This record gives sequence, C-alpha cells and structure tokens, in this order.
Amino acid sequence: MNHLAFRISTPHDVDLLWQDAPLAVRDLALADFDASALQNAQVRGLTQMISARLYATTNDDGTAAVDGIRFLSRFGADQELWTVFEQPDDAQRSSHLSDVQAFALSASDPAVRTALDTLGLIGDAS
Repeated sequence: MNHLAFRISTPHDVDLLWQDAPLAVRDLALADFDASALQNAQVRGLTQMISARLYATTNDDGTAAVDGIRFLSRFGADQELWTVFEQPDDAQRSSHLSDVQAFALSASDPAVRTALDTLGLIGDAS
C-alpha cells in the first residue's frame, strides 16, 4: 500500500484544502484562506483542523491514506518541515522513520540557541 505525506507548498496544494476554507474563515475569523493563513501562528486552529482531516482520511480498505504532512516553515521557505502521524498499530515509533538518533540537547547548543532566539523564547542554559 502506498502512503503519502501531504505536501503543502504550492497553490495547488492550498486549493485541495479549500473545502476547509468556509469553516476556517467563519470560525477562525480569517479574512481569507490562502497559503499565508497556513503559516500564521495566530490561527493554530486552522492547521489543527487540516491535520485532523488528513489524519482521518482513509483508503477504501480503511487504512490510513496519509502518513504525514510536508510543509514549509513560516520562518522561511528554505526550511522544509514534516509531521509524521502516529498510528494505533505503531510500536515505539512510526515504521516510516528510520535511522533515528537520540541525543541530549542543551539550551547552550548554537542551533538550539538560534531556534530559541527565532521564537523569542528563553531556555535554561544548564
């Protein structure tokens, strides 16, 4: 069974989500439904609504049709992000993830520091 990560990065992708637009415009008080709405941190309900709909999308046999979403960061289109949907039959992690490495991070790490600064957050430097 082929699964896919739904990509949200082109006008066509946004058009495919248009069926959510009337609810989003009304319930979330959006002026319009476009790609900028998907990257607006103030309307998290929109991306949650879309994620929930995609997660619930199934194939004819009832299996998950979408395993995740690929999208571009609101901090720059050069940053591609992914979400992988956990499924009830997954073990400790999704079978779609491989070469997983776990390691400790510190707020003093340069990459973590950059992320905290970008988001306007303060981390514990210990």
